[in-house]
Amino acid sequence: IYTDYLLMFMRTPYWIETIHQGSMGTTVHTFTISRANEIPIPLPPLNEQKRIVAKVDELMARCDELEEKQNKARECRVALNKSALHSLTSASNANDFSKSWRRVRDAFDFLYDTPETINDLRQAILQLAVMGKLVENGTGEVTRQIEKAHEERLAIGKKPKASYEADPFFEIPDNWCWEKMDWLCKLITDGEHSTPPRTEKGIPMGTAKNVRDGYIDLTNTDYVSKETAQKCWKRCKPKIDDILMVCVGATTGRMSIVTEKEDYVLVRSVALI
Repeated sequence: IYTDYLLMFMRTPYWIETIHQGSMGTTVHTFTISRANEIPIPLPPLNEQKRIVAKVDELMARCDELEEKQNKARECRVALNKSALHSLTSASNANDFSKSWRRVRDAFDFLYDTPETINDLRQAILQLAVMGKLVENGTGEVTRQIEKAHEERLAIGKKPKASYEADPFFEIPDNWCWEKMDWLCKLITDGEHSTPPRTEKGIPMGTAKNVRDGYIDLTNTDYVSKETAQKCWKRCKPKIDDILMVCVGATTGRMSIVTEKEDYVLVRSVALI
């Protein structure tokens, strides 16, 4: 038997399926010597074995070339996509924006057939949204709304809004304005810095794992007593329309809006806005 032919055979789906079907164990597959001795092998004449291996090597080389071409095409596609989206988000006027959009539109099917380019498109859409480039500009001015809200807050004893003068991070429509988060939001805080004592049942305790992309999942959680929860809620209690965001760990930035009225306690890994 030609060793290269035997090696080739041991890479086939037939071999792989056979050794798994005959393996022992539930979590760890074990392939025994006695099992290996019993597996039947399709055996052609020696010279034909060599010709088969040579043909397989030739075809595999072509597969490698095809894979390399696809990788290069993918890299090219990703680079073109980033360039096109950068032109779109950095356009300084309506004419440049229109030209950049036509570049994306005309090559849409070519650019967006891989997950990595689609993710870039999602990010570009979000960026364009906050730059005021997805819809026509309205006629009202947000500054007048902010001044009215400022007067209302002062009337009920809230602290005055600090002036905010800064160079623009990017161009926005004339009837928009820049404003700090700490004034626009009623509260920005995080959960308990020390993990509260757990109980077997009671009030759910929300951590980073419970904040999913777009929803809150409390099916897998620890619990705290109602007395502990009431102390925690003095600092932070999620309500409908609040935003929860993971602020510690590998999933930092993942967030969801609170859509259901449900009592639970947050720990430090989650921020409330």
